[in-house]
Formats: sequence, structure tokens, C-alpha cells
Amino acid sequence: VSGVNIARLSALAAGGRTLDNFKIARRKGVLRFFPSQVGKLKSIIGFDAANRISGVESAPFATIGETYGPPTDDGSRLGFILSVGNSLQEALAKANNAESKITFSFE
Repeated sequence: VSGVNIARLSALAAGGRTLDNFKIARRKGVLRFFPSQVGKLKSIIGFDAANRISGVESAPFATIGETYGPPTDDGSRLGFILSVGNSLQEALAKANNAESKITFSFE
């Protein structure tokens, strides 16, 4: 969201390197997760379409053919959407659009 690669900067600083000046992007982001559902996962559709939306990155964590139970903790997730916009409203609209394209089907 900020455009700053914090892992790279941390590694350079730990190695005693001088850090170049960097610019922080003033954008807003939305991170959304798909909670686990009960059943055997039959199909996942829509992530390709969601990722074609400018400012959206999304991916499934779940595997087709695996059996899932109800959400029990913070790790009980099927996938994620990360959207970025110049305003919170723009980022939310992108996340909503992406979410509308993604379907997990269970049997």
C-alpha cells in the first residue's frame, strides 16, 4: 500500500548499508479474507477475474478436494483480497468488485 519494501530496507539496515531516501505513497488499502466453510471444496472460481481489476491482488489459500470445517481461529481462511486506491471509498469499491467475482463451491 505504501510502496515501501520494508523487508528490503530492514535487510539493508541490518547489513549496515546506508538507506536511500524513499517516498511513501499516500494510498488506502483494504485487506479482506474468506473465512472457512464446512465441506469438501469442489471448485474455486473468480480469482483471475479479480486480479484483472487494477489495484487488486487476490489468491486462494484453500485446495480443491480438501475438506474444511467451520472457522475456529484466525488461520481458518480460504483466501484473501488486497485492494489499493487513492481513497478508502475507491479501495472498498475495488474489494467489493473483486469479492463479487470469487466463488468457493462445497459439496
